[in-house]
Amino acid sequence: MYYRDQTANQFYHSKEWKKIRQFVAARDYYLDAVTGLPVSNDKIIVDHIVPRRVLPVDKWLDVDNLWCLSPTTHNTKTKIEQSLNQNQLKHCSKRWWIKVLSERTK
Repeated sequence: MYYRDQTANQFYHSKEWKKIRQFVAARDYYLDAVTGLPVSNDKIIVDHIVPRRVLPVDKWLDVDNLWCLSPTTHNTKTKIEQSLNQNQLKHCSKRWWIKVLSERTK
């Protein structure tokens, strides 16, 4: 089972995150950014394109680095992230993720 560290847990339960999460989900029409398929509000994951753990704190709420994913797409992205080092993760663009994830979800 996966457990978040205390800093991440506090962040993802903050009022600021909840507000930004709702904004991004609505902005993206509750669609998975990779597949284009709709995801229900209770299942949608608002994900950091460049992972939060490699970003400076002042970039954690940057809506340009956030997108919506289904749980399946998010799990695939997480597995790929675990195989990359921090420097590689800092340079993974939205375009790159869409290409890689599209190939994996076919």
